[in-house]
Amino acid sequence: MRCLILAFTALSVPAFAQISHPGETLNNTLRMNQGLIDFALAGRRDAERKAQILQEVSALMLADLRIRSAYAVPVVAPVFPTLMDPATFQRFFREMSRGNKGTNDRLRWIVEATSRHFFSVDQLLSFLSLFSFSEEQITVAAMAYDRLVDPENFDLVYSALPFEVDRRELALRIAR
Repeated sequence: MRCLILAFTALSVPAFAQISHPGETLNNTLRMNQGLIDFALAGRRDAERKAQILQEVSALMLADLRIRSAYAVPVVAPVFPTLMDPATFQRFFREMSRGNKGTNDRLRWIVEATSRHFFSVDQLLSFLSLFSFSEEQITVAAMAYDRLVDPENFDLVYSALPFEVDRRELALRIAR
């Protein structure tokens, strides 16, 4: 039985070297670990067998580390959304203000912008001026609420809505 394990160990490292895809490597490693666990549970558990299993597991771990380092992918720092600076906002707002943009296009652009930037309440009020219907304004305000740098000034957005019903609807959407 020991010979089988030693042969398994000797063949496992070269077998890893031949695999070209990291996913296959990980699957093979998991299969080998499961085989070791099955082997450990099948027979008696004396100190010698435990030591042998620990050696096998450490050999597999070393092989796994070698493979992972061979396929190392450089880690890119995450990009965190930032406040849209005034110059960029002016260009963005001017482009959205053009007459050839429909409501759906404007909403899509705002969704994309809110995924990459934070906004001030003043900038949000500018967005609201692009939409003529209260429902659209409520949708934009609710969508951008979590992306505001100054939510303490959100009362200005409430006051920009013409009807009390609209203010209540906005408050309900934000609360969800």
